[in-house]
Amino acid sequence: MKTIFLAISLTSLLAAADTTTLTVEGMHCGGCKKMISEKVCEDETLKATIESCKVSLTDAKKQTGKIEIVTKKDAKLDLTKVKAGVTAAGDYKVTKEETK
Repeated sequence: MKTIFLAISLTSLLAAADTTTLTVEGMHCGGCKKMISEKVCEDETLKATIESCKVSLTDAKKQTGKIEIVTKKDAKLDLTKVKAGVTAAGDYKVTKEETK
């Protein structure tokens, strides 16, 4: 019985969705947040893999923000497409990325 429970637990962990957090340089206002959200979170080709997407301004003085994207179960996020969306939104640059 313990073996079955352990196998089910491990399978659940392996199939879990990933959370990717991107640090974005150049953000200083709500307009920046909106532009990036439109180009990344609302992109039709990315929506197929995204469970949730949130853009936030973390420090207006330092002009930094972040994008937090949770992928759907068993989906792979196209980071190249995400970065292209950030660039297409304006004068923004992804400076750090972390996936858990």
